[in-house]
Amino acid sequence: MKRGESRFFLNWQLSKSDASALHQSKTDRERTALLEKWVSRNSGLVSVADVDDEAHWSVLLNYFEGHFDVARRAKFTELKMSCFLEIMLYLIKELLTSRLPEDKSFALFKELLLRHSV
Repeated sequence: MKRGESRFFLNWQLSKSDASALHQSKTDRERTALLEKWVSRNSGLVSVADVDDEAHWSVLLNYFEGHFDVARRAKFTELKMSCFLEIMLYLIKELLTSRLPEDKSFALFKELLLRHSV
């Protein structure tokens, strides 16, 4: 974690209303639209990822769809799902900006999960 950053991510980048709508989404189309809206307006993620074509956008969107599917299959509550997606957002930003090696990225993931599980 960088100095001065929030230690906790609940409703940090995913608002409570967006998290609620996403958690209650019934169809893949609805879920994809909500995730697409969130990712596209999310504090510079698109510019960090240098998304300049459909392929880059698709990979970024699939990243979040996959993590949403994990949360849904694990029957995460809305609160847990929101926190998990925000952790995954933080990790992808770190990966894209800092180019962390796999071991440091995994250590950061474990640190964030532990911090948010207590």
